[in-house]
Amino acid sequence: MRAAEMGKTLSALVRDFLTEFGSAETEHERGRRELEDLFEEFKQASVGVKAGARLSRDDLYDRGQAEREAADAARG
Repeated sequence: MRAAEMGKTLSALVRDFLTEFGSAETEHERGRRELEDLFEEFKQASVGVKAGARLSRDDLYDRGQAEREAADAARG
């Protein structure tokens, strides 16, 4: 009945369904593609950025020390 309402034969509906089902991206494939897209975005965003240019070794140590002192003070 539904096939007739849509103006298609049952065989055409089954063919359309199987074609769509067979070409659908699996969950694994979609996850892999999204992960690759994310890595590409990170790569594009990090062009020309160097960690050493943002913080010196001394600045990094000082920041870590300040965070430890704050955590120690919070504990009492």
